[in-house]
Amino acid sequence: MLAVSEWWTVGSDLAVAAGTIGLAWFTWRLARQTRTLAVETGEDVRAGARPVLLDAAQGRPPHIVLQEGSNFGEVFLDIVNAGHGPALNAFTYVQAATANETRATDLTIIGNLPPGETLAVRIGGVLGTDVSGSDAPYLSLRMIFGYSNLANRTHYSVVLLSDPGHGLPRTFDTNGQADIRLDRDATEVGEGPAPQQQWRVTFRGAALTHNQLVKLRADAIEYVSGHEVAGTHSSSVFLSAHSAKDAIARVQAVLGPRAPFAGYDARPFQSPPLLFEKPSRSDKAATVVRRWRARVSGVFKRRKAG
Repeated sequence: MLAVSEWWTVGSDLAVAAGTIGLAWFTWRLARQTRTLAVETGEDVRAGARPVLLDAAQGRPPHIVLQEGSNFGEVFLDIVNAGHGPALNAFTYVQAATANETRATDLTIIGNLPPGETLAVRIGGVLGTDVSGSDAPYLSLRMIFGYSNLANRTHYSVVLLSDPGHGLPRTFDTNGQADIRLDRDATEVGEGPAPQQQWRVTFRGAALTHNQLVKLRADAIEYVSGHEVAGTHSSSVFLSAHSAKDAIARVQAVLGPRAPFAGYDARPFQSPPLLFEKPSRSDKAATVVRRWRARVSGVFKRRKAG
Protein backbone atom coordinates (compact mmCIF):
# COMPACT_ATOMS: atom_id res chain seq x y z
CA MET A 1 0.00 0.00 0.00
CA LEU A 2 1.32 3.43 -0.98
CA ALA A 3 2.13 5.96 1.68
CA VAL A 4 0.45 9.35 1.73
CA SER A 5 3.55 11.04 0.36
CA GLU A 6 3.68 8.55 -2.52
CA TRP A 7 0.04 9.15 -3.34
CA TRP A 8 0.78 12.85 -3.31
CA THR A 9 3.64 12.32 -5.77
CA VAL A 10 1.47 10.21 -8.08
CA GLY A 11 -1.29 12.82 -7.96
CA SER A 12 1.19 15.56 -8.78
CA ASP A 13 2.52 13.61 -11.76
CA LEU A 14 -1.01 13.01 -13.03
CA ALA A 15 -1.82 16.68 -12.65
CA VAL A 16 1.32 17.65 -14.56
CA ALA A 17 0.48 15.11 -17.29
CA ALA A 18 -3.09 16.41 -17.57
CA GLY A 19 -1.82 19.99 -17.71
CA THR A 20 0.68 19.07 -20.41
CA ILE A 21 -2.02 17.38 -22.46
CA GLY A 22 -4.30 20.38 -22.03
CA LEU A 23 -1.53 22.77 -23.02
CA ALA A 24 -0.72 20.66 -26.07
CA TRP A 25 -4.39 20.61 -27.10
CA PHE A 26 -4.67 24.37 -26.63
CA THR A 27 -1.46 24.93 -28.64
CA TRP A 28 -2.77 22.70 -31.45
CA ARG A 29 -6.08 24.58 -31.53
CA LEU A 30 -4.28 27.93 -31.55
CA ALA A 31 -1.96 26.81 -34.37
CA ARG A 32 -4.93 25.53 -36.39
CA GLN A 33 -6.83 28.77 -35.97
CA THR A 34 -3.70 30.75 -36.85
CA ARG A 35 -3.25 28.73 -40.07
CA THR A 36 -6.93 29.22 -40.96
CA LEU A 37 -6.65 32.95 -40.30
CA ALA A 38 -3.47 33.15 -42.39
CA VAL A 39 -5.17 31.37 -45.30
CA GLU A 40 -8.25 33.60 -45.07
CA THR A 41 -6.08 36.71 -44.82
CA GLY A 42 -4.06 35.60 -47.85
CA GLU A 43 -7.24 34.98 -49.82
CA ASP A 44 -8.57 38.39 -48.83
CA VAL A 45 -5.32 40.05 -49.90
CA ARG A 46 -5.32 38.18 -53.22
CA ALA A 47 -8.97 39.04 -53.79
CA GLY A 48 -8.24 42.69 -53.04
CA ALA A 49 -5.43 42.75 -55.61
CA ARG A 50 -7.10 40.50 -58.17
CA PRO A 51 -7.56 41.73 -61.73
CA VAL A 52 -10.89 41.05 -63.47
CA LEU A 53 -11.27 41.68 -67.20
CA LEU A 54 -14.86 42.29 -68.29
CA ASP A 55 -16.76 43.49 -71.31
CA ALA A 56 -17.01 47.27 -70.93
CA ALA A 57 -20.77 47.82 -70.93
CA GLN A 58 -20.33 51.60 -71.29
CA GLY A 59 -18.20 51.25 -74.41
CA ARG A 60 -19.19 50.66 -77.99
CA PRO A 61 -21.26 47.47 -78.43
CA PRO A 62 -19.21 44.50 -79.66
CA HIS A 63 -19.34 44.00 -83.42
CA ILE A 64 -17.76 42.05 -86.26
CA VAL A 65 -16.74 43.57 -89.57
CA LEU A 66 -16.75 41.29 -92.62
CA GLN A 67 -15.27 41.92 -96.05
CA GLU A 68 -17.25 40.98 -99.13
CA GLY A 69 -16.09 37.66 -100.56
CA SER A 70 -14.78 36.32 -97.22
CA ASN A 71 -16.42 34.34 -94.41
CA PHE A 72 -13.93 35.74 -91.88
CA GLY A 73 -13.71 39.14 -90.27
CA GLU A 74 -12.51 41.25 -87.35
CA VAL A 75 -14.17 41.38 -83.93
CA PHE A 76 -14.09 44.60 -81.90
CA LEU A 77 -14.73 44.59 -78.15
CA ASP A 78 -14.00 47.12 -75.40
CA ILE A 79 -12.78 45.54 -72.15
CA VAL A 80 -12.21 47.04 -68.72
CA ASN A 81 -10.14 45.87 -65.75
CA ALA A 82 -12.84 45.93 -63.07
CA GLY A 83 -10.53 44.44 -60.42
CA HIS A 84 -8.26 46.12 -57.87
CA GLY A 85 -4.97 44.85 -59.29
CA PRO A 86 -3.25 45.10 -62.67
CA ALA A 87 -3.86 42.42 -65.29
CA LEU A 88 -0.38 41.34 -66.38
CA ASN A 89 0.71 39.64 -69.60
CA ALA A 90 -2.85 39.52 -70.89
CA PHE A 91 -3.73 37.79 -74.15
CA THR A 92 -6.92 36.85 -75.96
CA TYR A 93 -8.29 34.66 -78.74
CA VAL A 94 -11.71 33.79 -80.16
CA GLN A 95 -13.40 30.42 -80.59
CA ALA A 96 -16.13 30.76 -83.23
CA ALA A 97 -18.82 28.16 -83.88
CA THR A 98 -21.48 27.72 -86.55
CA ALA A 99 -23.82 24.82 -87.28
CA ASN A 100 -21.15 22.97 -89.26
CA GLU A 101 -17.71 24.10 -88.06
CA THR A 102 -15.63 25.63 -85.29
CA ARG A 103 -12.53 27.78 -85.64
CA ALA A 104 -10.06 29.33 -83.19
CA THR A 105 -8.02 32.43 -83.98
CA ASP A 106 -4.36 33.00 -83.26
CA LEU A 107 -3.37 34.66 -79.99
CA THR A 108 -3.55 38.44 -79.73
CA ILE A 109 -1.26 39.96 -77.11
CA ILE A 110 -2.85 42.68 -74.99
CA GLY A 111 -0.05 43.35 -72.49
CA ASN A 112 -0.71 44.93 -69.09
CA LEU A 113 -3.93 46.67 -68.10
CA PRO A 114 -4.06 48.77 -64.88
CA PRO A 115 -7.16 48.75 -62.64
CA GLY A 116 -10.02 50.82 -63.99
CA GLU A 117 -8.49 51.14 -67.46
CA THR A 118 -10.47 50.40 -70.65
CA LEU A 119 -8.95 48.98 -73.82
CA ALA A 120 -10.35 48.53 -77.33
CA VAL A 121 -9.50 44.99 -78.47
CA ARG A 122 -9.42 44.03 -82.14
CA ILE A 123 -9.03 40.42 -83.30
CA GLY A 124 -8.83 39.31 -86.92
CA GLY A 125 -9.39 35.99 -88.63
CA VAL A 126 -12.70 35.29 -86.87
CA LEU A 127 -15.20 32.98 -88.57
CA GLY A 128 -18.26 35.16 -89.18
CA THR A 129 -20.63 33.31 -91.52
CA ASP A 130 -22.69 30.13 -91.24
CA VAL A 131 -22.57 28.33 -94.60
CA SER A 132 -24.02 25.04 -93.32
CA GLY A 133 -27.41 25.38 -94.98
CA SER A 134 -28.91 24.15 -91.70
CA ASP A 135 -32.50 24.81 -90.69
CA ALA A 136 -31.09 26.22 -87.45
CA PRO A 137 -28.01 28.32 -88.35
CA TYR A 138 -26.12 30.29 -85.72
CA LEU A 139 -22.87 32.12 -85.01
CA SER A 140 -21.51 31.86 -81.48
CA LEU A 141 -18.27 33.57 -80.41
CA ARG A 142 -16.36 32.72 -77.26
CA MET A 143 -13.79 35.43 -76.52
CA ILE A 144 -11.23 34.12 -74.02
CA PHE A 145 -8.83 36.30 -72.01
CA GLY A 146 -5.91 35.00 -70.00
CA TYR A 147 -3.87 37.12 -67.56
CA SER A 148 -2.06 37.02 -64.21
CA ASN A 149 -1.81 39.14 -61.06
CA LEU A 150 1.20 40.54 -59.20
CA ALA A 151 1.72 37.18 -57.43
CA ASN A 152 1.84 35.41 -60.82
CA ARG A 153 -1.47 33.64 -60.20
CA THR A 154 -3.33 33.04 -63.46
CA HIS A 155 -6.92 34.10 -64.17
CA TYR A 156 -9.28 33.97 -67.12
CA SER A 157 -12.39 35.70 -68.42
CA VAL A 158 -14.76 34.43 -71.10
CA VAL A 159 -17.13 36.78 -72.94
CA LEU A 160 -19.89 34.98 -74.84
CA LEU A 161 -21.16 36.78 -77.93
CA SER A 162 -23.64 35.81 -80.63
CA ASP A 163 -24.93 37.13 -83.94
CA PRO A 164 -28.65 38.02 -83.84
CA GLY A 165 -28.67 37.32 -87.57
CA HIS A 166 -27.59 33.72 -86.97
CA GLY A 167 -24.51 34.06 -89.17
CA LEU A 168 -26.52 34.16 -92.39
CA PRO A 169 -25.16 35.87 -95.54
CA ARG A 170 -24.87 39.64 -95.15
CA THR A 171 -25.71 42.76 -97.07
CA PHE A 172 -22.52 44.69 -97.82
CA ASP A 173 -22.21 48.46 -98.22
CA THR A 174 -20.63 50.30 -101.14
CA ASN A 175 -17.19 49.74 -99.59
CA GLY A 176 -17.71 46.00 -99.55
CA GLN A 177 -18.08 45.81 -95.77
CA ALA A 178 -20.72 44.50 -93.40
CA ASP A 179 -20.63 45.79 -89.81
CA ILE A 180 -22.72 43.46 -87.61
CA ARG A 181 -23.54 44.27 -84.02
CA LEU A 182 -23.16 41.27 -81.66
CA ASP A 183 -25.29 40.37 -78.66
CA ARG A 184 -23.67 40.10 -75.23
CA ASP A 185 -24.83 36.73 -73.89
CA ALA A 186 -22.81 36.14 -70.73
CA THR A 187 -19.45 36.55 -69.01
CA GLU A 188 -17.51 34.00 -66.96
CA VAL A 189 -14.46 34.64 -64.77
CA GLY A 190 -12.30 32.20 -62.87
CA GLU A 191 -8.88 31.35 -61.50
CA GLY A 192 -6.53 29.04 -63.37
CA PRO A 193 -4.60 28.78 -66.62
CA ALA A 194 -7.68 28.18 -68.80
CA PRO A 195 -11.49 28.03 -68.63
CA GLN A 196 -13.42 24.79 -68.55
CA GLN A 197 -14.35 22.84 -71.66
CA GLN A 198 -17.38 24.13 -73.52
CA TRP A 199 -20.31 21.74 -74.02
CA ARG A 200 -23.34 21.73 -76.26
CA VAL A 201 -26.38 20.41 -74.41
CA THR A 202 -29.50 19.45 -76.39
CA PHE A 203 -32.87 18.42 -75.00
CA ARG A 204 -36.42 17.82 -76.22
CA GLY A 205 -39.72 19.25 -75.04
CA ALA A 206 -41.63 22.48 -75.19
CA ALA A 207 -40.13 25.68 -76.60
CA LEU A 208 -38.24 27.65 -73.96
CA THR A 209 -40.19 30.52 -72.43
CA HIS A 210 -38.83 34.06 -72.03
CA ASN A 211 -38.30 33.53 -68.29
CA GLN A 212 -36.38 30.30 -68.90
CA LEU A 213 -34.15 32.05 -71.44
CA VAL A 214 -33.45 34.84 -68.95
CA LYS A 215 -32.56 32.32 -66.21
CA LEU A 216 -30.21 30.46 -68.55
CA ARG A 217 -28.45 33.68 -69.53
CA ALA A 218 -28.14 34.71 -65.87
CA ASP A 219 -26.22 31.48 -65.24
CA ALA A 220 -23.85 32.10 -68.19
CA ILE A 221 -25.61 29.48 -70.35
CA GLU A 222 -25.90 30.59 -73.97
CA TYR A 223 -29.05 29.66 -75.88
CA VAL A 224 -28.08 28.63 -79.43
CA SER A 225 -31.15 27.43 -81.29
CA GLY A 226 -34.53 25.75 -81.11
CA HIS A 227 -36.41 24.01 -83.89
CA GLU A 228 -38.95 21.31 -84.65
CA VAL A 229 -37.69 17.82 -85.54
CA ALA A 230 -40.37 15.26 -86.53
CA GLY A 231 -43.00 17.15 -84.56
CA THR A 232 -40.81 17.48 -81.44
CA HIS A 233 -39.19 20.73 -80.36
CA SER A 234 -35.45 20.53 -79.72
CA SER A 235 -33.33 23.17 -77.94
CA SER A 236 -29.55 23.63 -77.80
CA VAL A 237 -27.41 25.61 -75.37
CA PHE A 238 -23.69 26.24 -74.83
CA LEU A 239 -22.05 26.25 -71.41
CA SER A 240 -18.80 25.48 -69.62
CA ALA A 241 -18.45 22.46 -67.33
CA HIS A 242 -15.96 19.82 -66.16
CA SER A 243 -17.89 16.91 -67.66
CA ALA A 244 -20.99 15.96 -69.64
CA LYS A 245 -22.77 14.98 -66.42
CA ASP A 246 -21.98 18.35 -64.83
CA ALA A 247 -23.14 20.18 -67.98
CA ILE A 248 -26.53 18.43 -68.00
CA ALA A 249 -26.96 18.87 -64.24
CA ARG A 250 -26.28 22.59 -64.56
CA VAL A 251 -28.94 23.05 -67.25
CA GLN A 252 -31.47 20.96 -65.30
CA ALA A 253 -30.80 22.97 -62.15
CA VAL A 254 -31.63 26.22 -63.97
CA LEU A 255 -34.76 24.92 -65.73
CA GLY A 256 -36.04 23.16 -62.62
CA PRO A 257 -36.99 19.54 -61.86
CA ARG A 258 -40.56 19.94 -63.11
CA ALA A 259 -39.67 21.48 -66.48
CA PRO A 260 -41.19 19.52 -69.42
CA PHE A 261 -37.89 18.43 -70.98
CA ALA A 262 -36.24 15.07 -71.64
CA GLY A 263 -33.59 13.40 -73.75
CA TYR A 264 -30.70 15.49 -72.42
CA ASP A 265 -27.41 14.99 -74.29
CA ALA A 266 -24.08 16.79 -73.79
CA ARG A 267 -21.09 16.69 -76.09
CA PRO A 268 -17.81 18.62 -76.11
CA PHE A 269 -18.07 21.55 -78.41
CA GLN A 270 -15.25 23.53 -79.99
CA SER A 271 -11.61 22.72 -79.42
CA PRO A 272 -10.42 22.65 -75.79
CA PRO A 273 -9.27 26.02 -74.42
CA LEU A 274 -5.58 26.74 -74.83
CA LEU A 275 -3.75 25.62 -71.71
CA PHE A 276 -0.57 27.30 -70.57
CA GLU A 277 0.77 25.11 -67.78
CA LYS A 278 3.32 26.44 -65.34
CA PRO A 279 6.54 24.42 -65.08
CA SER A 280 6.62 21.99 -62.16
CA ARG A 281 9.36 21.96 -59.51
CA SER A 282 11.05 19.03 -61.24
CA ASP A 283 10.98 20.94 -64.55
CA LYS A 284 12.52 23.99 -62.87
CA ALA A 285 15.19 21.82 -61.21
CA ALA A 286 16.03 20.17 -64.53
CA THR A 287 16.36 23.61 -66.15
CA VAL A 288 18.77 24.75 -63.41
CA VAL A 289 20.86 21.59 -63.83
CA ARG A 290 21.07 22.07 -67.60
CA ARG A 291 22.17 25.68 -67.16
CA TRP A 292 24.91 24.73 -64.68
CA ARG A 293 26.11 21.95 -66.96
CA ALA A 294 26.33 24.41 -69.84
CA ARG A 295 28.29 26.85 -67.67
CA VAL A 296 30.74 24.22 -66.41
CA SER A 297 31.20 22.87 -69.93
CA GLY A 298 31.89 26.40 -71.18
CA VAL A 299 34.51 26.98 -68.45
CA PHE A 300 36.36 23.75 -69.31
CA LYS A 301 36.25 24.58 -73.02
CA ARG A 302 37.71 28.05 -72.42
CA ARG A 303 40.47 26.64 -70.19
CA LYS A 304 41.30 23.97 -72.72
CA ALA A 305 41.39 26.55 -75.51
CA GLY A 306 43.64 28.77 -73.39
